[in-house]
Amino acid sequence: MVIFFLLFSFLLISISPSSIIFPFKTMPIKGFPSENDIEYNISHFGNDHYSMPSYISINIGSPPQTIKFMVTHDDCNFIIGKARKCIDNQDYLSHYNRNLSSDFKFTDKYTEKNNVFINGKSCSDSMELITDIIDLNKKNKYKDIGFYLGTDTNEEICGIVGLELNQYKTFGYDMNNFFQSFKESEIIQKPDWIIKYTSKYEGLFIISPDFSQIIKNYDENKLFKINSERGSSLNSWFVVVDKIYSGENNQTINKKTFKAQINNDLDLIEGGWDYYYHITLTYFEYYIKKSICKLEEIQIDMKYYFAIECDKKKLDIEELKKFPELKFVLVCFNSEFKFDYKDLFTETKYKYFFNIIFNKFIDRWIFGKTILRKHPLLMDYEAKTISYYNENWEIDNKNTNLDKENNENYYIYFYILIGIFFVIIVAIIFYFVGKKMNKMKKRRANELIDDNFDYIPNKDNNDISNNKSFENNSSLIDD
Repeated sequence: MVIFFLLFSFLLISISPSSIIFPFKTMPIKGFPSENDIEYNISHFGNDHYSMPSYISINIGSPPQTIKFMVTHDDCNFIIGKARKCIDNQDYLSHYNRNLSSDFKFTDKYTEKNNVFINGKSCSDSMELITDIIDLNKKNKYKDIGFYLGTDTNEEICGIVGLELNQYKTFGYDMNNFFQSFKESEIIQKPDWIIKYTSKYEGLFIISPDFSQIIKNYDENKLFKINSERGSSLNSWFVVVDKIYSGENNQTINKKTFKAQINNDLDLIEGGWDYYYHITLTYFEYYIKKSICKLEEIQIDMKYYFAIECDKKKLDIEELKKFPELKFVLVCFNSEFKFDYKDLFTETKYKYFFNIIFNKFIDRWIFGKTILRKHPLLMDYEAKTISYYNENWEIDNKNTNLDKENNENYYIYFYILIGIFFVIIVAIIFYFVGKKMNKMKKRRANELIDDNFDYIPNKDNNDISNNKSFENNSSLIDD
């Protein structure tokens, strides 16, 4: 029976959807002044681009209500409500009334109070989800997907999908998480995800992705996996960077390896001091002295940064093209992340803005959208691993063929083993069924022996009766 259960589970897994796909967008900047106004400066630019979470839309309930969910690295929950993040970002607001959904339920899955809401409750509802990456208009309905509801009124609220590692587990209790909810509802097999850009501010947020569907000529040997490093924040994702190179001569910039934090909310790169000193002295110093560029101290979210802007009329595009290429060497991925002037500058009507800002008091690197647009990373929420597909990785064909042959042999042995187990189980079932039938036959035979009814004529009795009749007839003859 155990084998049958395993086979049944295997069949269930094979027919369950392999991926859930959410098209995402980033809200357009509606600041004042506009980025194409002449008075728009580096302070405006830094504040506009520092925090730019993307959002997805999910149809929830029956009948469905469309809710916008902010996908952010600044939270770990899966919640709907009027959180501070919603109030600060009016474009993310939606309407959700749980009383309108026939599929809504309150649950006791998570009893801990959420610090975002005072009177929130754990609950579940149905959701319409995309499972076909080819046809993004096709949706399937799934019931009993858990989330945390901060309010059950019809006022403007928003949803939050937290990509941060679950901070509550650090303190010994758990909260409702997006990836946990989908896995517990048996919608996905693995709680991993990838953000794949299709344009500057749009793309696909894919849960439990199948790389063979999103990468042409996918080769699993080119996928490199590491454990997320522990950094200054226990709840954030980190990778180790071994070297920073600058320019055609690959001048080494960093003095030691460092941990770079990953944060897709940031539409910039936050850079370390080694690179700050290098790039200001080797490239920007000349333009700053000529009043073509400005190095300014700006304030963002109560923090202070150094940032650079350049006058578009004074800085010729050919000069900008001379900007030294920036390379991050990540040995863990056998990769170099490369960026040129097109990646590192944002062009507006009157200015060029440098996409790297430098924290005045903290020496750190944070990889934001600028990095992740070119180099998408696969995050596994449960295993706390980060994977990167290096399509340029050259593999030893001999070793690859050997690995491939070993993998093929493994699967052959696996299926043979399953076949043997199946035959054994069938044989055992037939044995016990046959044994049971045998017992039933014997029992029936015993019942027939003990039974007083004559189901079959008794041949011996008939013979005796015939003999007696013969004897009687004989006596008559004698007489």
